[in-house]
Amino acid sequence: MHACDLSVTFGIGCQVLVGFGQLRKSTGTPLAENFDFIDITRGEVYSNNKEIPNLRLPTCLSGDEIELHIDMSSGNVQYLIYKSGKSSPISSSLSLSDNISHEIEPMVGVLCTKQEGVTIRIIGKAISKPVEQVRFEESTKYGPVVISANGRTVSRGNVASNCCVLVNQVATTGRHKWKFKVKSDVGSSTCLGLAKCPLKISQEYSNSQKHLYQHEGLMLWRSYRGTLYKHGQQLRRTLEPIGWVENQTIVVEFVLDMTKGTLEVFRNERPLGIAFEDIKGPVQAAIVFYAGYEKAIEILDYRVEGTLQEEIPPVVKSLPHSIAAKTFFDPSSIHGSISVSNDGLTVFRTAEESGNAYCLLNQVCTKGIYRWSFKIEIDKGASTCVGITSEPVVVPDSANIYTSKSMFLCRSFRGALYANGREMSKRFKEFWMAGTIVELVLDLENKVLQFSISGVDQGIAFLNVKGPYRPVVAFYSRMEKRITLQTFEQLESFSSQVNLSRDVNNLGENDTGEKKVNTQLDKFENISEQTDCCIVCSTRNNNVAILPCKHVIYCPVHAEEASECLACGTAITGVWNIF
Repeated sequence: MHACDLSVTFGIGCQVLVGFGQLRKSTGTPLAENFDFIDITRGEVYSNNKEIPNLRLPTCLSGDEIELHIDMSSGNVQYLIYKSGKSSPISSSLSLSDNISHEIEPMVGVLCTKQEGVTIRIIGKAISKPVEQVRFEESTKYGPVVISANGRTVSRGNVASNCCVLVNQVATTGRHKWKFKVKSDVGSSTCLGLAKCPLKISQEYSNSQKHLYQHEGLMLWRSYRGTLYKHGQQLRRTLEPIGWVENQTIVVEFVLDMTKGTLEVFRNERPLGIAFEDIKGPVQAAIVFYAGYEKAIEILDYRVEGTLQEEIPPVVKSLPHSIAAKTFFDPSSIHGSISVSNDGLTVFRTAEESGNAYCLLNQVCTKGIYRWSFKIEIDKGASTCVGITSEPVVVPDSANIYTSKSMFLCRSFRGALYANGREMSKRFKEFWMAGTIVELVLDLENKVLQFSISGVDQGIAFLNVKGPYRPVVAFYSRMEKRITLQTFEQLESFSSQVNLSRDVNNLGENDTGEKKVNTQLDKFENISEQTDCCIVCSTRNNNVAILPCKHVIYCPVHAEEASECLACGTAITGVWNIF
């Protein structure tokens, strides 16, 4: 088990990643490889450096405390968030890659242009990892015992004598786990336990008259009757005996907690109880043989967990120049039911929230050429708008946000365009589908705003835009939404394949392209959408028309559930099937 417990403080414009990976330190800057991590500011999950699609975890706020635990054998991860003032954590579980290397280390990464404003306080970095070099230590042998070539097995023949050998790892702090396999214990005269470090054995134990479990430097559990000896004195309590039988596998596990000062014993994964208390280090695991008969003990595994005091320095990596940490959704420039993620790169609303809402980017476009793009993560109900706005922002009292007289917007539903609150005759490709990338280019030298949808140039949407403007994302109507800023940059020049004269002619009669049109269409053919999917679920066909507006946007299930048309807001009085 690996674990990482930490508290993170960060500012707007930062992404914070926590996880595990292999750190290659051979030359130059350490390089993280095979990185499994969670973007705690955005809830995204990555395995082997690739995002796991359609998986989102709860996000963290600055100052939250986080626990991350990973099971090395199964790849299962437990992710806990402790909110400020809350005693119970928000818990999430997921499964990452199998056969995770034991060489991985806890890692914390910060994506930003600079490290200022980001602090990572390690509450306790608990690291549990096997120690491959664990072995019985040749220099600690006492009596006629034999250590195998790989150092993992100690044995003794049919000789009546005291024997002792120690495991080479010394425990002073943290938690230590040993696993031993009892391969042979004829005569039930084996002891397992701990030895004070260093252990000195006098000549009085060289014969078998005084057994080693009476040594004052040992704490031992005897296989015979499960009796316990601490510093040479037999304790009143006992544990279940080892009970070795030929051809039967017996695995004994010791769990030493130096913080609590306890040694707990397990037999074939079943807990037998606390053998010893008030343990003070340094100590080593010990194997003792006495009396006669053949004995053999193999060490299977050793793991150490320790709370380390050193901090994990954050891995600071620059975001692409197009985003930079200086560009983000401004939490001070919002209105209505809309939220900003901790990294400042995403705006969202829940399924229960509704009404007009907007959030502005913190950039003010005054002169030159600007290009930015958004990714549509979720837009249920197709009620998102993107564009620009002048300030002060005008919010309609009762109408939808796209009728704002300060905004130039493109609606995700049907790609409708609105200039200063009036709908234009021209439309672009709709973009409410998850994964759609919407790119905007604001050219204040030529006073135009241009759109591209999923790499397809849509042309010029608005003319005579003089600035200053701020980029805006706006929501209206109910249902879940999530929009992420992908890029933002100021360009020296912009080359477009759009025919400017063609687009000007298509805009309408005046230089802003403003032309009010009737959205209450009469024929099904005129309201057929650019997709055959339901606007709500995106999975079933939109094969019903709602009355009286006759819009074809819903599947039968969501048409029955809806009370009003998402396209025009008309109350629904009936549904017609279309074949």
